[in-house]
Amino acid sequence: MAHEPHPSAPSIPPPGSYRIDTERSGVVAEVRAMFGLLGVRGQFKVSSGTLTVGADPSTTTVDVAVDAASYDSGNATRDRDVLSPTLLDAARYPTMTFASRSIQEDGEGWALQGVVGAHGAEVPTTLRVEEFTIDGDVVKGRISGELDRTDLGVTNKKGMVGRRVRLSIDVTLHRS
Repeated sequence: MAHEPHPSAPSIPPPGSYRIDTERSGVVAEVRAMFGLLGVRGQFKVSSGTLTVGADPSTTTVDVAVDAASYDSGNATRDRDVLSPTLLDAARYPTMTFASRSIQEDGEGWALQGVVGAHGAEVPTTLRVEEFTIDGDVVKGRISGELDRTDLGVTNKKGMVGRRVRLSIDVTLHRS
């Protein structure tokens, strides 16, 4: 039985299918580096994605693909290092994914339970829906979460690159 969302939970889009506008969507990844002294922020481009909102919100599905080689931190040397076999190995693993088959209101808002795929591994994760704004057939959203990079097999550069990766995903979707 569905229950009412938490009063501060953002509204989710009306039932239907939506496609991600890849030109207006992206992922920001933040980690601590240099033994926790420096924050590093990089961006990835979303290469494709869909959102299908069910009449019962719990049946909502999300599928997103991110271009691993699109990483850009504004520092070419760092970017080469992150994309190299030492860390992301983007040539070997060119796509990162997120797939969710459930969205649940958990007392704090909406949570997407899903699986992140990267670097040849898949790990379960929960992403929080921070915001959805709906303007006709266009939906904009912000979703956030955190990953432990070592769970995905990205284990090099201990101390130089932190384990925890904070994600902030900004998406623009169009009703299909």
